[in-house]
Amino acid sequence: MTVIPTTGTAPLQPVETTSSASEDATSALASDFDTFLQLLTAQLRNQDPLEPVDSTQFVEQLASFSSVEQQIRTNTLLESVIDNLGAGANSLAEWVGHEVEAAAPLRFDGSTPLDLKTEPNPDAIAAVLVVRDEDGRVVARKPIDPAASTLSWDGTATDGETVDPGVYSFQIQRSDGEESLPAVTPLGFARVAEARLEDGEVNLILEGGSSLRADDVVALRDGQTG
Repeated sequence: MTVIPTTGTAPLQPVETTSSASEDATSALASDFDTFLQLLTAQLRNQDPLEPVDSTQFVEQLASFSSVEQQIRTNTLLESVIDNLGAGANSLAEWVGHEVEAAAPLRFDGSTPLDLKTEPNPDAIAAVLVVRDEDGRVVARKPIDPAASTLSWDGTATDGETVDPGVYSFQIQRSDGEESLPAVTPLGFARVAEARLEDGEVNLILEGGSSLRADDVVALRDGQTG
């Protein structure tokens, strides 16, 4: 390998892309590009006055350093993006097929009763479960025990007939005997059909088309349960 003569200092070897020195330089460049600027400065300072470094060669060398630095930064950025996408995809996949418990509209299949859960209000002496269809129309009003924490709806409408399969929303209306108390939405389990990452948040699409944020989920169970 050609050695550039120096005056009073250890000789510096020119950078060659196929040498081990180049590999070391590239590695150092990734951590601190300023180190290579200092190397070039030292090379110019200690060059042989009788055989100075060709200016064209110097410019090409500097451009090469810059190109390598940009390529390393690009590769690092791409790796980071790929890692983040991979982690996001894996996180979304974990939701699909499972059943989540949340205060959300639930799908009634036409025969299987829907189990609901709520927190009783100690001031309530009367309570009614109100069921609405996808258009917001009340299809059922079922008196329930105001002290009950669990209940179910078997699809029976106010007229005694079974409602069609579809997505229904639920509300528990309570009274203390004189005036109404705040209404609440009971919890129920629904299967996740799709999960999406939107604006940094995980949104879950349930069977039937209703959706909710992952932050609103209070429990998770295997999709084969119940």
